[in-house]
Amino acid sequence: MGNPCVDYDTFSFFMCSSTLNSIVDPAHSSVVDPMNLHLNNYYINSSHNTYLTGDQLQSESSVEMYRKVLQDGCRCVEIDCWDGPNNDPIVYHGHTATSKIRFEDVIKTIDKYAFRPNHTVEQPSVLEYPVILSLEVHTSLEQCDVMATMLKTILGPKLLLPDENVPYTPENLKGRILVKWKGKATDDDDIKDTEGSGIRRDRVQQSTYSLRLSGCSTVCSTKSSCWGEEALPHNVQSYSEPTVFRIAKEDPINLAKQNTRMLTRVYPAGSRVRSTNYDPMVPWCLGCHMVALNFQTNDRALGLNRGFFASQNNGCGYVLKPLSLRDVESTLKHTRFTLSLTVASGNQLSESCLQETLTDAYVEACIYGSEDSAKVTRPVSGDVVHPVWNESFTLHGDNYDLDVLCLQVSAYDEKRSRHDLGSAFIPVKVLRPGYRAVPLSHPSGKGNLQFASIVCSVSVKL
Repeated sequence: MGNPCVDYDTFSFFMCSSTLNSIVDPAHSSVVDPMNLHLNNYYINSSHNTYLTGDQLQSESSVEMYRKVLQDGCRCVEIDCWDGPNNDPIVYHGHTATSKIRFEDVIKTIDKYAFRPNHTVEQPSVLEYPVILSLEVHTSLEQCDVMATMLKTILGPKLLLPDENVPYTPENLKGRILVKWKGKATDDDDIKDTEGSGIRRDRVQQSTYSLRLSGCSTVCSTKSSCWGEEALPHNVQSYSEPTVFRIAKEDPINLAKQNTRMLTRVYPAGSRVRSTNYDPMVPWCLGCHMVALNFQTNDRALGLNRGFFASQNNGCGYVLKPLSLRDVESTLKHTRFTLSLTVASGNQLSESCLQETLTDAYVEACIYGSEDSAKVTRPVSGDVVHPVWNESFTLHGDNYDLDVLCLQVSAYDEKRSRHDLGSAFIPVKVLRPGYRAVPLSHPSGKGNLQFASIVCSVSVKL
């Protein structure tokens, strides 16, 4: 027999490798959730005003954003449709100075990239589950009909049509594209709440209702007055951020029950003209399915969203909701837990800012969704590339099924300005016990850092 021992370098490489020794349960490198339940049993990774590259008032619109978010695992994208010249519909943020792109080019990009994994990353996600196109339509009847023709011609058999007798489950809808719009003649279209944005919004009139475009819609927008009791499971109601946050305080149980009967989509407040994001944990805790965020803004909320979806179910864009949020009799009772965390060391932590001379690296840890205060290691002077902390903390959370462990690594430059070296957002329920490597995301949101990680030990007690 050969020598069963490994040398120090090999052991160190293994311990620091987020591929070989990931803190995420390796079961989630495959699709582990049952995918044969109706769509309203899942959280769906969703984007708001997907075409925008920056702010909501004067940034560029780009078809490239659709490629980017789709390959990042987003499964619901938004398209704002307006009349264009020569009967050619356009996409932009209406009544603003944002640039315009062609609706046809958007659909061609979606057709090309909806189910194509991003092979530039080490472990691309499985992108085979359905994509939902959320249409906000401001076009004339004539250009509505043009859009319907483009959808059918470009998407072909990928486009799910209303007369198809197919169960609305992720498994049955693999490789299919669904259109979210009005399913019957009504003036209750999805018109965004833009209060505080300075943007004027035109209400879509009854005269613009298009039977042809409606004939492409399989996720039908509706406005329920009785918490979804009369709705079908694939009907969807849209809520603005302020409305959902108000309901979360005043009547959370009824919204949670509505979310067991039908789909809901949440979008940012109109006042977020800089494309900042709201806290997605609030609507997630009520069972809201499509919590749409501004993917062009790399803030804490988007980091949470990325970690929540990327760490679960092989990053396929669909995560099964907790049983308590799939039961119409939900009382929103959650399972509390205690997480014991030891932050041991870092590896290649200066990868994200090689041009800086940094010192005093430290780690901040908290449970996102918990009122428990964050814990911070002591700063380690000198070696920022491979710092050693060996500090232990106890963290508490109120919702084992949804809470997320957040780790932020930072250091200071010679002027005592803080630099973020990387972060991680990992759902508590997928944490693997023992000493494991935590992959770190690039501060700019460009995906995971290639080599950087921190080694931590975790254990969870319910």
